Formats: sequence, structure tokens, C-alpha cells
Amino acid sequence: MSEITEELKKDILSEAREHYKIARDADHDERELIVDDLNFLDGDQWPESIKAERKAAERPYMTINDLPKYVDQVIGEHLQNRPGITVKPHDNEAEETIANILTGMIRHIESQSTAKVGYGTGFKSSSSCGRGFWRVQTQYADPMSFNQEIVIKAIKNQLSVLWDPTAQEHDLSDAKWMFVIDEISKSDFEDRYPTAQKIDFEDTEVEIDYNWRTENKIKIAEYWRVIETEKTIYLLSDGSTTEDEKYKDKAVKKRKTIAREIEFYKLAGGTDILEGPIKWPGKYIPIVVVWGKELNIGNQTKHRGVVRFAKGPTQMYNYWRTTSAEIVAQAPRNPYVGPAGMFKDWEHLWDKANNPNQPWLPFNPVAGYTGGPKREQPPTIPTGAINECEIASKEKQDTIGIYEANVGERSNEKSGEAIKQRRSGADRGNYEYSNNFVNALIFTGKVIIDLIPLIYDTKRSVTIRNEDGTDENKWVNSIFNYDTQQAMEYGKYFNNLKKGKYEIDVNVGPSYTTQRMEAADGIMEFLRAFPAAAPVIGDIVVEIQDWKDADRIAKRLKALLPPEVKAVDEALEKGEENIPIEPPAPEPDPGADIQLQQEEAKLEGMELENSQKELELQANIEMSGGV
Repeated sequence: MSEITEELKKDILSEAREHYKIARDADHDERELIVDDLNFLDGDQWPESIKAERKAAERPYMTINDLPKYVDQVIGEHLQNRPGITVKPHDNEAEETIANILTGMIRHIESQSTAKVGYGTGFKSSSSCGRGFWRVQTQYADPMSFNQEIVIKAIKNQLSVLWDPTAQEHDLSDAKWMFVIDEISKSDFEDRYPTAQKIDFEDTEVEIDYNWRTENKIKIAEYWRVIETEKTIYLLSDGSTTEDEKYKDKAVKKRKTIAREIEFYKLAGGTDILEGPIKWPGKYIPIVVVWGKELNIGNQTKHRGVVRFAKGPTQMYNYWRTTSAEIVAQAPRNPYVGPAGMFKDWEHLWDKANNPNQPWLPFNPVAGYTGGPKREQPPTIPTGAINECEIASKEKQDTIGIYEANVGERSNEKSGEAIKQRRSGADRGNYEYSNNFVNALIFTGKVIIDLIPLIYDTKRSVTIRNEDGTDENKWVNSIFNYDTQQAMEYGKYFNNLKKGKYEIDVNVGPSYTTQRMEAADGIMEFLRAFPAAAPVIGDIVVEIQDWKDADRIAKRLKALLPPEVKAVDEALEKGEENIPIEPPAPEPDPGADIQLQQEEAKLEGMELENSQKELELQANIEMSGGV
């Protein structure tokens, strides 16, 4: 953080006040719709005037809030196919090895900073009311470290972010300024900024009540701004680019370009700067937006979630359900009618005819009246109100694009294929939510790979997370090659994160855990059709299970594999494409074994006979005195 002069302070505060008013005025209507959507989703579904009228008349107003299940359906479908950020080489200096390291680093950053919370909060907000946010930050690895790390954090209040309305990019990456409003308690404010004026940031502007103010808290604002400067760059004969003017006479080409720098301030009210200017190392404002469904009307862009167009049918459903309940409740509760004389002297029994039910009830005959007291018909269900409820329910599902079959309820689809088609149609109808989440992830990846060479800028060991969830450490920016155990050539670095350009891609599909479960199910189906394969793939089947000691069991089964199967595994681990497989030895023939034993015995007999003959011949020679 650098020093700031009084003149600059005055200019920054004036600029911030002007930009804040521009942003809030431009976003006023959308923000009011968002507040109404969220309150409606929370169950505040009756217009205030009608609610007050019914309260005064002591009439019911029922709220049947089933909207959360539709929002949960969109979120659940998204979670089953959670996208993942991957990094790919973009130019000739980029390496596949570094791209894999960057991908693993991003996975580890997401894991350690509980990015799932930020992603989940942002997506839930976008699917509920049309927009959500999260942010990328840097922090020290621990209190005693000088190494910084990148983290992803949630922005819970989607109304806390305001931005330059002239931004045209879908991810707001071209915004020239942005605000993030935060609330802290007055006691924390005094502890952090003891000399600052205790003025709420919004106190200097026209107040708009968004139901997020409290008496014991003070709003402070992060004011992010982009500083653009024009400079000349030079292309040298070796293909490199520089902005150093000493090379301008040797340059092959030159051109003007715009350099972006990011800085931010922390402001209290429109009258005080709490912190800043603070330089941000990257070239993007690290606030990520995820949109809901989008509609462009001329130069105006509107965003909505599941709730926006379902409010009308939901209110109609609540009204007609309340009406039907009210009609039934107002029906006569006394089930018996008759002349008053019939009940004379028996009132004490007839008053309790319904509670408890009496086995019999006496009455007095009345002249001119045939029979006894007559039972009233029970109240009829108001079919008109019920029909209106059914119509409102269907209209709600039509506006959302999700039907009973999608949320596991019974519907008019009878066959499994019909249910599947209905679910598939709903998934396609709400695909825009997931597609916009992918766009937000792409921008998140851009922010992170822009930061990584600047934050991880020295030799250090970084943790990368593999797709299967395992972690490993890699050395980066080192003059020693840890693969070959040799020093690098002069001027070169092992796993150099600063060299090359990389691009972001997002893989959309089932998570690794889901893929593992699907693989396990597929293998079990295969074994039912071909059980003879069990002895040679049993270890693989156990490896992909989530049992306790599954790895230990798999190792035992692997030790029992036939030698030829082990040979195939070893060849595959070495990356060999052509795997020579020796045919197994033929099964021994019992008949052949007996014949072989007979032949061996015959040979042994002949050898014994020859030995005896040699001994006899030797004895004859010695007796005859021969040599």
C-alpha cells in the first residue's frame, strides 16, 4: 500500500461517489426484482394489501411454497455434472507438462479454499434470482510464511456487488471499476480503523432499502479500478517482444498498446479512505459473476432465475387453495336439523352429538313432521377452486420448465422412456444455468493462471491434485531438474511457470466419484453376463469400491493373478503397445504320464543289465590275467 496525498484522496472519493451512483441507478430495477424474487422464494408470496385486508377481516391466507424444490432440482442436476477447470498450452513456449501442473494447482486451490462453497453459493443465487458471485483472493500460506497462495471465496450477498454498466463482456472482464460492499460490526470497525469516521458507506447516497442494513453494523466498500496506460511495444528479429526503448532501432515492428493495472481502495462513506491504494498483481478485477437466464431487450440485459415467472401462478395457486379451504371451513358444522320441539329436554345430548359420537339419540315426535331429525349432507368440495388450483400448478411448471417427473412425483407419463424424455426436455430447458456457470469457471481459471506466475514466482514445492483426488508435490521455477537429478542449462528453469501462454477449458461431465460408481455398476453387470472373468478382474472390481480396506483386499487378489495376467499389467504400465502373450502350457495327459513312467522304468532296467554285464566282463579279464 502506497501513500496517498490529500489531493488524490479527494479525487478518488469524488470518483467513487460518482461511480457508485451510476452503478446503483443503472441496476436499480434489477435489484428490486432480485429482492422480490428472494423474498418470494422465502415464502412471502401474498401482496401486502391483500394480506392486510385478510388480516383485518380475520380471513386466512395460505402459502403453499413448493418453489424451493424446483430450485433444488436445477442445483441437483448441476451438482451431478460438476464442471472442472483444465489448462491447455496456447503458444509454442507452453508445455503440456506445465499445463498439467497448472490444472493440478487449480484443483488444489479449489480444494483448500473450499471453492465448492463459493461455487455453490453463486450457482444457487443465479438459479434463484438471476445472478451470483464469488471472488479470487491471495493470502499468506500461514502467519509465519512469506509465501502467498491463491484462494476462492464466496460472496453470499449478490446485492453487494456493483459494476461499471458500460462493460460489454459476459464475464464483466472489461469493467473499468467495481464495488464490493461489506458489513462489519461497529466494534470491529473501531478496532480496525480507530481514527476513521464512523460513516456508513451508503449514508452519502440516496438510501434504498434492500433489507440488508442493520443498526449495529457499518458498511464499507472495496472500490476496484482499472488504470490504463498507453505504451509502445517492439517486435525483435528473434520473435520476442519488449517495451524497452533501447531496442527500438533494432525492432522489426512496433505498435501502440494499452497496459492494464488494477488497484483497489477500502472506503467508509464518501468521506474517508480506510486503506489503499493497494496494487493487485493480476490484470483482471478478481470478482466472478455467474448469470441466470438472460434476455436482451435493445441495449438492456435482464437476468432471471427459476422464481421470476413462477410468481404469478404460485400466487394464483395460493389464492385458490385458500379459497377452497375457506369454503369448506365455512360450511355448517351442525349435521342435524329438525323442529325445536324434537330436541326439548334432550339438549344436553344433542349438544354433544359429534363429540363424542353418541350410539343413539332420543327425540320428541312433533305433529305434522314425519320422522326424526334429519342429517345434513357433508360440505361439498368446491370443484371450481380445485380446478383453478390444478391449472395454476401446471402453469407454474410450464413457466419453470420442470414437471412432476423431474422431481420424482407421479405424473401422466407411464413408460420409463416417456419419463426419461420429459426429464431430458427439462434438462435442456434449464441448461442455460449450467452453461453460464461454465463461462464463470472459465473466467475464474483466467484469473488464476494470470496470478500463478506472479504469486508462485520463486522456487518452491507446490501441491497439485490429480483427477482421482490424490495429491502430489512438484518443484517449480527451479534451476535443478528433479526428474533427471541434474542442474538445468544456464538461463533455463525446471517447471518454469513464467514461460508460455496457456488457455482455459472446462470439462463438463460426471465427477470422478460419479464415474467411479458408474464404472463399478458397469463391471458388475459385465460379470453377471460373463462370470468367468471374475478371477482375472477381481482386484480391479475391489479397487473402485468404497469399502473399508478395499485397497488391501485388492492387493491380495492381485497377488493371486495368473502369471500371464501379471505380465500384461506390467507391459501396460511400461506403455508397451504390442504385448506378446505366451500361450498357457497344455494340461498334463494322465495316460501320457503313465507311458512315460513305463519307458523310464524300461530304460532303468536296461541300464542295470548293462552294468552287470560290464562287471562280469571285467571279472573274466582279471581271472585270465589280461589287462
